[in-house]
Amino acid sequence: MPLYHRLYRALADRIANGAYLPGSQLPGERTLMEEFRVGRQTVLAAMQRLTAAGLIERFAGRGTFVVETRVQPSRWTFDCLEDLIEAGQAGHYAIVGADMVPAENEPRLRATFGLARDEMLFYVRALRSSDEGPYAYSRIYLPRPIGERLPRALLPTKPLLLLLEAYAGVTIVEARQLTSAVPADHEEAAVLEVAEGAPLLAMRRRFFDEDGRAVVYALVTARPDRYEQIVHFRRRDATARSERPARRSAQRNTPAPQHNGRRSAS
Repeated sequence: MPLYHRLYRALADRIANGAYLPGSQLPGERTLMEEFRVGRQTVLAAMQRLTAAGLIERFAGRGTFVVETRVQPSRWTFDCLEDLIEAGQAGHYAIVGADMVPAENEPRLRATFGLARDEMLFYVRALRSSDEGPYAYSRIYLPRPIGERLPRALLPTKPLLLLLEAYAGVTIVEARQLTSAVPADHEEAAVLEVAEGAPLLAMRRRFFDEDGRAVVYALVTARPDRYEQIVHFRRRDATARSERPARRSAQRNTPAPQHNGRRSAS
């Protein structure tokens, strides 16, 4: 994890835990550099991320302050895998159930994890709510050897991906998501407080470890009236951006074609 992101996470945790209260001023750049033993550019990069996340505001000549009004917990901004982990800390998170189920009944998951028919899956159901009420229902599957290492008492307290690192020795380095719309089934309708058959946003996520193995599958269904997901897109490198002005300049310097009085159809 880059140094700037470690600093960002540390400061974001302090804000979330109340060490830095809403409206309070953050320590200055020099203080943070000395405390975390990092350079000024690292501090600036972390501050940019905190600002983009809506956690702080910076004022020239005054300093940096924790924002008074927080972003709604049902609005998730995804820029990297760490953002997905942080989204796991938003709103009220309740574990509906956690137990072992036969893999025999889940042929797609057997293929995802490479399991035999007689193996078991650790199956977790969780409900996330905001002040408006429940907005996202998660059904999460892990191979039994991984699920057995997770302390069930801690499932409601920390993001699952962090528990995997701390207790199962599994580091998630990649996630893939397929998003679609689905009608609410009986179970989803009951926990999300919608009519059966009502449209829901469905996010099917597979998480991979450092060896490229799928270790977690999650189906997250959300109410579209209470959930908003923002995804940032960037160019892969600066080369494409630097070439574009040159092409535009060349286009501007190219003489316009001469017409003979007739317009061509386009």
